[in-house]
Amino acid sequence: MPYLLCQAGDIVFVRARVLVAASDAFQIRIEHFPEYAFTTWAPPSEIARFEDIPRLRPLRAFP
Repeated sequence: MPYLLCQAGDIVFVRARVLVAASDAFQIRIEHFPEYAFTTWAPPSEIARFEDIPRLRPLRAFP
């Protein structure tokens, strides 16, 4: 069953904890227990502190 709030190709914001901050990449951990938890790498261009995002809003209206 597809998840109704997101569709393939959507840009989403996730809460992640930075484990390693390097000049060329960040190692981040995304957790949502008990369903999943994983660690990955992200480029600095894709990382922003919550306080630095002026306004978060949905990209599409949901019923």
